[in-house]
Amino acid sequence: MAVTIALNERGIILDKGSIKTLSGVEAVAQDIQTRILLNKGENPYNMQDGIDYDTDVFGKFGGEEYLRNIYRDRIGDSPEITDVRKIRFMRENGTVNVSAEVQTIYGVVNV
Repeated sequence: MAVTIALNERGIILDKGSIKTLSGVEAVAQDIQTRILLNKGENPYNMQDGIDYDTDVFGKFGGEEYLRNIYRDRIGDSPEITDVRKIRFMRENGTVNVSAEVQTIYGVVNV
C-alpha cells in the first residue's frame, strides 16, 4: 500500500509531535499533486525528474493536447495508477489550474 508523509501548504504535518502519514488513495492523490509541481532539475537525487516547465510548457505552443500528454505521462508515473483520464485546464486570473480523474488500484481519485 502506498504511504507518504502528509503535507499542507506550509510543509510537513505534525500530529502531537509525530510526522503524519497518508496511505492508500490519499497518499496517491498527494503524490500526484507533488509530482506535477516538481520542475525538472529540482530533485537533487534525480535531475531529470519533473516537468520541464520552462521548455515544454511555457516555451512551446503545442496546444492543450500536447500539454495533456505531458501531464498524463507525469501523473501516470506510478505503479498505483492504472489510468489517467479527463485532464482539464482552467485559466483564471493569470493562473492555469490542472485537474484530472485518475484510476488507481485503490479506486478513482480527482486531483
